[in-house]
Amino acid sequence: MTAVIAAQTMVSGCAIRPLPEEVTGVDTFGIVNQIRCEMRQSIRNTLVDYLTGGEGVDDPSRQIGRQLKASPDEITRFSPSALTGNARKLVSLFWSSGIAYNFELDMKLDNQLSASTSFLDKFPARLFELGVDASLDRSRQNTREFTVTDKVDNLIAHPPYGGCRGKIVGPNYIYPIAGQIGVEGMLHNFVYLSLLGNLAAKKDATGSAPTITETLNFETTISGTASPKVVFNPLPERSFRLAEAGLVAETKRIDTHKVIIGLSIPESANSDFRDARGQYEGQFLSATGDPTSLNAARAVDRSIARKAFQTVVHINTN
Repeated sequence: MTAVIAAQTMVSGCAIRPLPEEVTGVDTFGIVNQIRCEMRQSIRNTLVDYLTGGEGVDDPSRQIGRQLKASPDEITRFSPSALTGNARKLVSLFWSSGIAYNFELDMKLDNQLSASTSFLDKFPARLFELGVDASLDRSRQNTREFTVTDKVDNLIAHPPYGGCRGKIVGPNYIYPIAGQIGVEGMLHNFVYLSLLGNLAAKKDATGSAPTITETLNFETTISGTASPKVVFNPLPERSFRLAEAGLVAETKRIDTHKVIIGLSIPESANSDFRDARGQYEGQFLSATGDPTSLNAARAVDRSIARKAFQTVVHINTN
């Protein structure tokens, strides 16, 4: 594995413009599609988990969940209208939710090339040595930033270009962005917090639908060095000659990949799903709920404020 990574690093060192596929084996389009396919599978898994094991799901809806679990491909033709009772209302909101992915792929490549030579000349009483060194340093950087959006129902009915079969990969511990990044836990939390857990809209977004975002940062640094050297056999007679020559080639690549994933239920969810409750607008958060719940939110807001405006005094007695 070490030899493979070193070889990839040295080869990528020849690139004019660093690209993700030079070290990950997956181009930008492939990275995006893998993450969208991972999200699609996570949607299916979250839906099946809720229908088969969630509270308040009636028997007809639970049976549909068991069918989806047994036949994963049936998810493409699934519609919330097939459900009944409370499950139909909750899943309909989930099925109308929006997803946004913001990608920032930064690739920096540094190359240092240095050469050294040594010349000798023999004299009767002394030895003359002349050293000559030269170096060449190069640095290239490429940053790609873009945003992709999905809706849950559309992503399920219309998989990303090329389909998702064979696109669900495991974790890549060297270049995480090229493997499974773990969106299922985030999606599961969003669904249960927004539909069942009173997730509030963001501060300064009164009246908007609840949202959740998660930022994933991955950084990988790989370096390689090659240092061939030639030493020439000494000659007995006096002569000015090349004694040794060396070359040192160093390549260092830093890949910083950032993905921000945002999820939001429909704007109508505030009126269609939630009961009329009080609203608290604090300095750093907003929340909805009954008076007791709002008191708890107020305490949290005060705690955040104390940390934000806390004065720290350092006294040095030395």
